[in-house]
Amino acid sequence: MKAVNRYDGVNFRVLKKFERERTLPKNLDIVVISAKYGLIKSDDHINNYDMRMTKKRASELHSQILDNLKALVSNTTYKEIFVNLGKDYLPAIQGIEAVVACPVAYAEGRIGEKMASMKKWITRIALSSEDQRTLTEILDLQK
Repeated sequence: MKAVNRYDGVNFRVLKKFERERTLPKNLDIVVISAKYGLIKSDDHINNYDMRMTKKRASELHSQILDNLKALVSNTTYKEIFVNLGKDYLPAIQGIEAVVACPVAYAEGRIGEKMASMKKWITRIALSSEDQRTLTEILDLQK
């Protein structure tokens, strides 16, 4: 199953809703930090597992995750990276600013505040996307 479908947390539900409503920007790359798999793309297929992220596990994954992030960003120019992780996951990406050449924004607060921040960020990206059409353009296409 795709990683984005395997996970069922509130933030994944938000992403799935954007996808269902066809408002998830096409120029948005979503990656997941997994306690088992490390850094994975949201459309990577993964097996079901039961493993929690711990400080020890985050430390074990840290260099691999940063190496994978560095490889990912080396192939594409990003305007910004948005990070929405819990406190146990943050040590796994500590030092991310040193491997990316763009600003890194972090979701802050409690889970609901982080979710709202992510929704706002995705909406902003969608509205500023070059492939977004205005209502007038959509109506003109329907004529």
